[in-house]
Amino acid sequence: MLDFNKVSRQVSAIDHNTLSQAAGQRESEAQERKTRLIEARAALDLSMAQPELFAERMTANAPLVFWPLIMPYRQSAMMSRPIDAEEMPWMAVAADGSQIMPSHHEVHDCYLLNAGIVRVAYGRKLNAMPAFAPFLTSEPELFIAHDELNPLVQNRRVQVDEVYVSLERFLYELSHLLEQARISRSLSLSHQDAGTAPAIVAFCDGSLIAWSAEKMPPIYFEHFQSRYLGLLEAFREIGVPLISYVSRSRSVDLVNALRVLVCPYPSSDCRAHCGDLEESEFACSTIWPTLDRQMLDGRLTLGQTSHFYKSGAAQVNDMPPAQQICFCYWNNGAEIARLEMPAWVVDDDSALQMVLDACHSQVQKGQGYPVVLAEAHHLAVIKGPERDAFFEYLAQHMVGLGIAGVRVSDKERQKRSSFV
Repeated sequence: MLDFNKVSRQVSAIDHNTLSQAAGQRESEAQERKTRLIEARAALDLSMAQPELFAERMTANAPLVFWPLIMPYRQSAMMSRPIDAEEMPWMAVAADGSQIMPSHHEVHDCYLLNAGIVRVAYGRKLNAMPAFAPFLTSEPELFIAHDELNPLVQNRRVQVDEVYVSLERFLYELSHLLEQARISRSLSLSHQDAGTAPAIVAFCDGSLIAWSAEKMPPIYFEHFQSRYLGLLEAFREIGVPLISYVSRSRSVDLVNALRVLVCPYPSSDCRAHCGDLEESEFACSTIWPTLDRQMLDGRLTLGQTSHFYKSGAAQVNDMPPAQQICFCYWNNGAEIARLEMPAWVVDDDSALQMVLDACHSQVQKGQGYPVVLAEAHHLAVIKGPERDAFFEYLAQHMVGLGIAGVRVSDKERQKRSSFV
């Protein structure tokens, strides 16, 4: 509980000089950000004017810098436009997820994954058919058995923690998304003769790169990567393009690449030239920290993408070429969004145009954010009262089974009630 009487005394103690100094510092920092932004955009212009030089510098310096370096993949910007669903009926499928994390303070150690799933058809021809009626649901799955809480991977037990659960949720979302993509493909093929076979696009939220997987033990990482690649390949096999939408991205992938261009040394050997410095003192930090989307704001017209780049993440480099994750930035009118997709989508002109146009339509319908992803999120999210109700239901069931000593830990009990 916040004691506002005490807080109010601290607020009242703030003097004019303190606020003036803070305002001055903010103004100084704003000017520094503006200077960095100008220099970052100049470096961006250089990379576009001399793409061969940019690519050469990335390749030559990738082993030398302190961060993963992206690689130019498709040196062309694309334009998107909303889809006219009457001329081209199409379908959007989406999935998002949430979880109840394991807690040994509850009545029983377990965790739960929940996927929000959406399948929507667009176009009057499709909407008139019952088979293409909107489908919105959520799919929970409880993990409570001993082997589920102590999973065996390559004859080794893996610790179930928040990172593990988050990675399993990532695969859980993709598996349900793939299931809906397959159902949609089947519906599409069954109506091919009627001339109403729709195109299909699969949407997911957040990055397609599971960065936290690299923190896990090698045996789990290999197991995770195998399942992940299997899911990605399945989308390619059924011909349903997969795209991930990242809103208000904090990525600096492109800025970090441009730091190599502005590096004043013959080679960007960070350890040799700047290893003893704080990062803000690096010679290339004249453009850092600047977010990619900030640098591109005002540089992309409505519906325009940046060039396409391949992620430099180690796990991406180890993936088959067709599945390696590429990205671009895209001006949808509401923001500079980051779009991620497997390389095979970027390589296919028609698939790439379709996903960009589908994104444009979805953002337009969702007033700034893809509407199918918003609906999937609402279906997936587990609110606090729902979490409490779940554990209460679990406790009642355990008592009904005759299990003795069903109770939360003393710590959890004290948190939920106070007798002082």
